[in-house]
This record gives sequence, C-alpha cells and structure tokens, in this order.
Amino acid sequence: MHIILFLLAVIMIIVLIWPKKKLRRSIKLSDRLNSILSKLHYDEDSNNYKVLQQKINNAGINISPETFQSIRIIFPFMTTAFYILLNVINYVNLHLNIDAVKEAAKLLNDQSILNIRLNIDIRVILVIYLISILLPGLILKFMSSTRIKLSQKESLTLLTYTVMLLRTPKPVKDILNSIYERADYFKLILERANNTFSTDSKKALDELMNSAPDKTEFENICIALQEAQNGDRRLSIVYLENHRNLAREVNKQIRIRKQTRNQGIGILAMMIPIAISIAIVGYPWLIYTIRAISSIPI
Repeated sequence: MHIILFLLAVIMIIVLIWPKKKLRRSIKLSDRLNSILSKLHYDEDSNNYKVLQQKINNAGINISPETFQSIRIIFPFMTTAFYILLNVINYVNLHLNIDAVKEAAKLLNDQSILNIRLNIDIRVILVIYLISILLPGLILKFMSSTRIKLSQKESLTLLTYTVMLLRTPKPVKDILNSIYERADYFKLILERANNTFSTDSKKALDELMNSAPDKTEFENICIALQEAQNGDRRLSIVYLENHRNLAREVNKQIRIRKQTRNQGIGILAMMIPIAISIAIVGYPWLIYTIRAISSIPI
C-alpha cells in the first residue's frame, strides 16, 4: 500500500511543478492514449458512461470520463511495474555493494545475508494489482460523497442568492454568470453552461439541469432559471422561495435529530465509566456472596 501512496504523491508533485508547455504535451499524450484505449471505454450513450460522468462532476475533478477510464486501465500496470522496478533497483544495489554486504554478514555471523535474490513475490504483485484496480474508483467515490455533503450547504446559499438576483432586472445570462462567480462546488458545470449559453440558452440550461447532483437544491435553481428564461420571473421567485422555506425546515429537523442523537451518545459515554467503576467495586462483594452461598450446607 505504501508503494501506491508513494506513486500517487509523485504524480501529484509532477502535476503541480510541471511546466505549462510540457503539461500541454501531456494533454496531447492523454488524448492519444484515450484514442488507443477507446475500445475499452464505455460508449458515450451508455448508462455506465453517464454515471461515471456524474461521479466525476460530483467529485469536482476537471477530467474527462475517457481520461479517467484510461487512468483506471493503466494504473494497475504502473503500480506493479513500479514494485518490480524497486525490487530490481534493490537487487542491483546489493550487488554493487557486495563488500558491505559481506562485512555485514561477517559482523552478524549470518551467511544467509549473502544469498542475494530478486525478491519479487507474485502474491504481492496480485495484491498491488487488485488494490490498484479498486483505488481510482474508491478515491472518486470518497471525493464525490465528501463534496456532495458540501454541495448541499452551497446549493442552499446559491438558492437564496438566485432569489435576490431574480428580483433585479438582470438577464438570465448575467444571473448565471453571477452564480458561477459565487459557486465553488458547482463552478465546473456552471462554467460549461456559461460558455454555451450565448449560442444555445435552452441547451445550456438543459445540460446544467442534467449535470446537477441529485438531492440538492441546485436542481430547483436550474428549473427557476429555465422558467425565468421563458419569461415568468415571478413564478421562478415563488418556486424558489417555497423550496428555500422547505429546505430550512428540513435542515432544522435534521439538526434537532443530530442534537438528540449526540445527547444520547453523550449519556451513554458518561454511563460507561460509571458502570466500570461499579463493576470494579462490586466484583469482590459478588465473589464473596457467591462463595458464601456455595458454602451453605444443603
């Protein structure tokens, strides 16, 4: 596992310090790689492709589904190759420093140290390979679940902000741009909608609606923007106001439920040391009582 984590750290460092020109070349390389592995990718019209794209949007990663699938295919081979490379380097290093190895074997009186072999375990390779297959999906799932929790708070803030903007004479294009500037979690999908709004506003809002994560108030924002684009702003404002009040009430009930649960956990946590203390103090008396009862003649 430490090998995989080290490899991930190396990749992150390379991405951060890599020059822009070389980064552009790497983007071209990823496009070539995607075209080579395209037969192993999901079809764009398939449900698996749409689900993957939704997960990537939820995770907030600026990467195409094709590139992610290519990484998921290549990553297991990269990690196993890295494991083999480390063992080969260690094997060569021991041979180059054979004198030091002999000296160590002499000091420790252990001649088995001189038995230098290429220590590549097939079982370890299989474990690394299997973990590497699962790791990209698990990372994506973790990032998605973490950011979805953040999105629920942000969507309520954006909903209130959208109501304020709809009360102004701003066109929907400017409202969409203002929401984009304020957003964090939804910035990626809002950017795509902003770029295509001028050419086809209906298509831009429809794609924004389809890209919105489930169970968030952002879907209602998209519906209100579509209604405002069609010319009925009053209906959009009433619609968002109702959902904002409903969301506040739901959040209030969730807070009350969490507080009740935390209070119950706190009471149980306080009872545990009390129960332990009673058990420690009462144990000798319990043993004494049992012995006294057993000593009574029948």
